[in-house]
Amino acid sequence: MPVHIPLDTICVRSGLLCPRCEAKVRSGEYEEWEVDVMKALLEAGGKLDGEVRYVKSHRVGEEVYVFLEAPRGLPVWLGQELSRILESRVYVVEYSRDLRRLASNLLHPARVVGLDYSYLPDGSTLLQVKVDRSPRRGVEELARKVLGLVSGVEIVIQASGQAEAVDARPDKSDIRGALERIGL
Repeated sequence: MPVHIPLDTICVRSGLLCPRCEAKVRSGEYEEWEVDVMKALLEAGGKLDGEVRYVKSHRVGEEVYVFLEAPRGLPVWLGQELSRILESRVYVVEYSRDLRRLASNLLHPARVVGLDYSYLPDGSTLLQVKVDRSPRRGVEELARKVLGLVSGVEIVIQASGQAEAVDARPDKSDIRGALERIGL
């Protein structure tokens, strides 16, 4: 079977969860609505050529983002098929532990142009993801959440042109004060 899901296949297909699967849902590891996503994936999975492993799904408004691992890539038609089955707009995102690749997959069609780590004085780390344009509405918050979970650091997403203009010219009083401090 090319589709691997974290719950028992029989439980997902029947809609009646065994105690082990029910515990995963009650603990918050998976949401109840994700069982429907897994069922749709099993239904569409009969047409898949390679293996696909379900990771997690997230909702952003009425849209569903399904994260899947696939060693040979994901077929383009899978998102359309899941959208048809679930009767909702579904985006299929190839999951990766490589942050740049995951950010690119998640923020598409925006292109990731850089990842910059900043080490803050309080000991925390900040990862700034720079993209060439603003991501789709609502996806930015999801990207921060998912990338933060994978990396363990705080995430900031910045589209080119979003940076605030900063006047780098010093004020005359700052210059006078600096000159006085050094004795000139």
